[in-house]
Amino acid sequence: MTANSPLFTVIYSAYNQKEFIRNSLPTILTQTDPDFELIVVDDASTDGSAEEMAKILKEYGANPRLEFHEKNMGGSVTLNQLIPQVKGKYLFLTAADDWVSTEFIAKVRSILKVEPEVAIISAVSRWMDRHGQDKGLFMMPILSTKNEILKPKDVADRLALHTGWFINSMVVYRRKDLIENGIFDLELGSFADGYVAMVMALKGGCAHLADQLGTCRRMAIAYSSRSRLDARSYEKVLERARYLMANRDKGLFPSAYIQAWEKLQYFISLSAMILRFGAEMNTMKEALQFLLRNHRFSLLLATTIIDLLVVTTTLVLQLLGACLGLSMPALRGYLSYWRYRLFYRP
Repeated sequence: MTANSPLFTVIYSAYNQKEFIRNSLPTILTQTDPDFELIVVDDASTDGSAEEMAKILKEYGANPRLEFHEKNMGGSVTLNQLIPQVKGKYLFLTAADDWVSTEFIAKVRSILKVEPEVAIISAVSRWMDRHGQDKGLFMMPILSTKNEILKPKDVADRLALHTGWFINSMVVYRRKDLIENGIFDLELGSFADGYVAMVMALKGGCAHLADQLGTCRRMAIAYSSRSRLDARSYEKVLERARYLMANRDKGLFPSAYIQAWEKLQYFISLSAMILRFGAEMNTMKEALQFLLRNHRFSLLLATTIIDLLVVTTTLVLQLLGACLGLSMPALRGYLSYWRYRLFYRP
């Protein structure tokens, strides 16, 4: 890791994620391309995360810049304060609960040699559950099966088709563009990074790496998962996004994308109500299994009945999405994630 004038800055952050740090931090410390500035952040964890990171850093002989907070500030607030101070031209933001390929920096550098002034770079990701069990490719539309450089107009065309493909744990931002666009808008909540990524790509173009260069951990307790189930707070996020699209970023997003995005949000709002019922079914399933275990009835029968209700709910949501004209890749990804999130989470 270099401290002078690196092309990259990596910000690795944790908040009460000690159980994941041993698997994730070493992947940053052992990058095959070590020419980057590293900043390690602990946002006032109470589970020993800071001590675990310090222990691992000592084991690897690493001496990064440390930002260990005494008071919890929140991810976006921390990053908004840190980003203007870092040295790298490009920024990679990673969290303790995700996993990154040791070739990540090298792969990004290679595509920047082809297009050195691109505003944002994204890669393909897999996803895993809380226990690290691999669940396959992350459930977002895959832009391409080969590396691509997209000009702003190409980005607009692809957004209209896919409604989005940026996986936030697999995005590298050009720092100048990120700062010019306000970094992370706190009013956008968990959508802040996704929104600014699209704005940057629409203004400055993007590069797509077709390699699977990381694994994102999806959990019921994660911030993005919780925020979408809170109807009031999520509606505030949508209102802020609509305001920005209609005012500060007016004319930037293609009309076809805005229409598809509005349909998707409408679908999410309606399906959230149905999926809340699904969450109750999950609780009922556990209770029914407990009763049947004690009364020696068929567990298979109980599970089958509840799973039929799950399938029926999913089919209703598919029909709803089809009626709204949502793109099937985005719809399949959304349904797969939420079906797992509410019915099959460990």
